[in-house]
Amino acid sequence: MRKVLCVLLMLCVTLSVFAAGSKEAAPQAEPAGEFKGLTTKTTISLAANPIGQSSYQQAAQISEIINSSGSNLTVVAEATNGYAENVGLVAQGDVEIAFTNNLMLSDGYYAKGDYTGLEAEKCLGVISLSCNKTHVIVLKNSPITEVSYAMFKGKKIGIGQVGGTSRFDALALMAALGLKPGEYTGIEVKGAEQTEMMKNGQLDVFIWNGKAPIATVLDLLASKDCVFLDIPSAIVKKIIENSNGAYTEQVLDKSYYDHLDRDVKTFGNNAVLFANADVPEAVVYEFIKRFYENLDALKNVNKGFKEIVPEKMLEGISVPLHKGALRYYNEIGLPGIAAFN
Repeated sequence: MRKVLCVLLMLCVTLSVFAAGSKEAAPQAEPAGEFKGLTTKTTISLAANPIGQSSYQQAAQISEIINSSGSNLTVVAEATNGYAENVGLVAQGDVEIAFTNNLMLSDGYYAKGDYTGLEAEKCLGVISLSCNKTHVIVLKNSPITEVSYAMFKGKKIGIGQVGGTSRFDALALMAALGLKPGEYTGIEVKGAEQTEMMKNGQLDVFIWNGKAPIATVLDLLASKDCVFLDIPSAIVKKIIENSNGAYTEQVLDKSYYDHLDRDVKTFGNNAVLFANADVPEAVVYEFIKRFYENLDALKNVNKGFKEIVPEKMLEGISVPLHKGALRYYNEIGLPGIAAFN
């Protein structure tokens, strides 16, 4: 929950009476040496992105599932400006759990990049969700036939709006290609605007990430003949190395889009849920336990959850896990958990 700082000046006796009469408690730490789970009713916020976007829809669905499961935990889906903002919100304790991606989570944990002003080691992993895969698209009649320095130099390239995750990925690609600012024109607009610019011949290359199939890509394909460009393996390797493993090698399966007759080589950055290090173990344990136990129900209401399988629930997470998640994953023997112990 977004916390309101208040100072309560009262006698210890009065405080004890107040606490005993409370119907709902703020997250409280477990006494050292014992773990009883979440024994008091507790409310937390789950920060996502703007209302209407995919992560906010998932946050609302997670909240509804957990809140109807008989748990002592109540989860409130909260709209924010997106993944980039969420790192600061969690690090500063304004929200308990949030969506971001592996790259931003790593930067937040180490307080580097855009997060140098934050306290380090406050952002801990909870679960890796489905992968946001990078799409690089040109019109069918474009002279651009491959992803390379020579082909992209001097071109108008859609790199996504400032603060958006697609912009991070597009810039990672430009850096791996050796393209410097000024050697291309970066168009900093959202996916829907890129689509319109492609339709009107105002953009040479469309770059956007997301959980395929992406609505803006479907819109573009409905009106224009397009080509999906493979990203060469050597370039993907550079991107992964430059990100310390936050990015992973991925494939856009031909089944994602009717237009495709082959799989497309690309890279991706998993969406993740992460928590503030000071959130009590019992709270995060209860959250991920209820999430995992109701995963089939979530998959039934949103196909974006279908990619979540035990073997990939820790994929790309390069920071420590929150101790509540760590406890639960050890209990169920989650594949890959040994690397975090």
